[in-house]
Amino acid sequence: MEKIKVLLQTYWQWLLGGVIIIVVLIWRFWPAPQANNQIVQSAPQKQQTKIAHQTSTSRTIMVDVQGEVNKPGVYHLLTTARVYDALQHAGGPTANANLQGINQAQKLHDQGQVIVPNKNQSTSAVGGDTTASMGANSKSINLNSATSEELQQVNGLGPKKADAIVQYRQDHGTFSSVNDLTKVKGIGDKTVESLKDQLSV
Repeated sequence: MEKIKVLLQTYWQWLLGGVIIIVVLIWRFWPAPQANNQIVQSAPQKQQTKIAHQTSTSRTIMVDVQGEVNKPGVYHLLTTARVYDALQHAGGPTANANLQGINQAQKLHDQGQVIVPNKNQSTSAVGGDTTASMGANSKSINLNSATSEELQQVNGLGPKKADAIVQYRQDHGTFSSVNDLTKVKGIGDKTVESLKDQLSV
């Protein structure tokens, strides 16, 4: 026991120095795992931000509004937007606008176009992916706005096919072209070919 006391009295400075070194090393390296944890956590946060940005941008569409509106141009609208919304974004129709042939309740989709004719023109043009022509056949039926009863006025479309077209439109959205009718159950290429002159989008 006396030897231990002698050793402690002799080397106490060395022992104290060793303890201080150990404390300093622990203090120096202890935060390192926390820093690594922060780096690991930052990656998912960046990924979530990127996904949120993609989600927000995918909720909008671009629609071209032309003709008798106060502010013609291309507008960013929500995917739930209707023709009415496009007209309001374009400053509303002018005093010379002919709205009689425009279905303002019709849904819009990306790259669509709305053309508002003036009172001297006979029909309106409301868009899909292509611009509807002002000189289009006035007897044609619009696939994206016609009711089942209106579709049945087309030669070659009975009640079942007309109902199927309306149901497809409700489930999948508007048609981009008359050729999209082949996606409707019970309507083939030959039928579409025979209906082209009577339909429009």
